[in-house]
Amino acid sequence: MEQFYTSGNWHVRSGSEEEFIKRWTGFVEAAKDKAHGRFFLVRQNDDSSHFVSMGIWNSREDQDAWMSMPDFREAFAACSELCDESHGGAYSLVTSVG
Repeated sequence: MEQFYTSGNWHVRSGSEEEFIKRWTGFVEAAKDKAHGRFFLVRQNDDSSHFVSMGIWNSREDQDAWMSMPDFREAFAACSELCDESHGGAYSLVTSVG
Protein backbone atom coordinates (compact mmCIF):
# COMPACT_ATOMS: atom_id res chain seq x y z
CA MET A 1 0.00 0.00 0.00
CA GLU A 2 1.34 3.41 -0.95
CA GLN A 3 1.85 5.87 1.90
CA PHE A 4 2.33 9.62 1.64
CA TYR A 5 3.82 12.11 4.08
CA THR A 6 4.23 15.81 4.66
CA SER A 7 6.93 17.10 6.92
CA GLY A 8 8.05 20.39 8.40
CA ASN A 9 11.43 21.18 9.91
CA TRP A 10 11.14 24.13 12.32
CA HIS A 11 13.90 26.03 14.17
CA VAL A 12 11.84 28.24 16.51
CA ARG A 13 13.25 31.45 17.97
CA SER A 14 14.10 31.15 21.64
CA GLY A 15 11.14 32.11 23.83
CA SER A 16 8.58 31.40 21.09
CA GLU A 17 8.35 27.63 21.55
CA GLU A 18 5.02 27.54 23.42
CA GLU A 19 3.39 29.96 20.96
CA PHE A 20 4.70 27.83 18.08
CA ILE A 21 3.16 24.68 19.59
CA LYS A 22 -0.13 26.54 20.03
CA ARG A 23 -0.15 27.82 16.44
CA TRP A 24 0.87 24.47 14.94
CA THR A 25 -1.79 22.66 16.94
CA GLY A 26 -4.43 25.20 15.88
CA PHE A 27 -3.28 24.87 12.25
CA VAL A 28 -3.78 21.11 12.32
CA GLU A 29 -6.92 21.09 14.48
CA ALA A 30 -8.68 23.48 12.09
CA ALA A 31 -7.91 21.28 9.08
CA LYS A 32 -7.97 17.71 10.40
CA ASP A 33 -11.62 17.01 9.54
CA LYS A 34 -11.10 18.16 5.96
CA ALA A 35 -7.57 16.86 5.50
CA HIS A 36 -8.01 13.16 6.41
CA GLY A 37 -4.47 12.75 7.73
CA ARG A 38 -2.70 11.93 10.98
CA PHE A 39 -0.42 14.59 12.42
CA PHE A 40 2.55 14.57 14.77
CA LEU A 41 4.84 17.25 16.20
CA VAL A 42 8.05 16.16 17.88
CA ARG A 43 10.74 18.20 19.65
CA GLN A 44 14.44 17.41 19.61
CA ASN A 45 15.54 16.17 23.05
CA ASP A 46 18.75 18.20 23.25
CA ASP A 47 17.53 21.32 21.40
CA SER A 48 14.13 22.52 22.65
CA SER A 49 13.82 25.00 19.79
CA HIS A 50 13.97 22.35 17.03
CA PHE A 51 10.70 20.71 16.01
CA VAL A 52 9.76 18.27 13.25
CA SER A 53 6.16 17.86 12.13
CA MET A 54 4.77 14.95 10.16
CA GLY A 55 1.49 14.28 8.39
CA ILE A 56 0.62 10.78 7.21
CA TRP A 57 -1.78 10.38 4.27
CA ASN A 58 -3.55 7.42 2.71
CA SER A 59 -3.48 8.91 -0.78
CA ARG A 60 -1.65 11.48 -2.86
CA GLU A 61 -5.00 13.22 -3.36
CA ASP A 62 -5.44 13.69 0.41
CA GLN A 63 -1.87 14.97 0.66
CA ASP A 64 -2.42 17.42 -2.22
CA ALA A 65 -5.78 18.53 -0.80
CA TRP A 66 -4.08 19.41 2.51
CA MET A 67 -1.46 21.55 0.84
CA SER A 68 -3.97 23.29 -1.44
CA MET A 69 -6.44 24.22 1.30
CA PRO A 70 -7.14 27.99 1.26
CA ASP A 71 -5.84 28.48 4.82
CA PHE A 72 -2.78 26.24 4.44
CA ARG A 73 -0.31 28.93 3.34
CA GLU A 74 -1.53 31.42 5.94
CA ALA A 75 -1.32 28.90 8.78
CA PHE A 76 2.11 27.66 7.62
CA ALA A 77 3.29 31.30 7.47
CA ALA A 78 1.94 32.00 10.98
CA CYS A 79 4.05 29.14 12.32
CA SER A 80 7.07 30.11 10.21
CA GLU A 81 7.10 33.69 11.43
CA LEU A 82 8.13 32.37 14.86
CA CYS A 83 11.11 30.58 13.33
CA ASP A 84 14.66 31.48 12.35
CA GLU A 85 14.37 28.71 9.77
CA SER A 86 11.53 26.52 8.51
CA HIS A 87 11.03 24.16 5.62
CA GLY A 88 8.23 21.85 4.56
CA GLY A 89 7.78 19.22 1.90
CA ALA A 90 5.69 16.37 0.54
CA TYR A 91 7.05 12.82 0.34
CA SER A 92 6.11 9.29 -0.63
CA LEU A 93 7.27 6.08 1.00
CA VAL A 94 10.19 4.36 -0.71
CA THR A 95 10.80 1.51 1.72
CA SER A 96 10.00 0.40 5.23
CA VAL A 97 11.80 -1.93 7.63
CA GLY A 98 10.02 -3.67 10.51
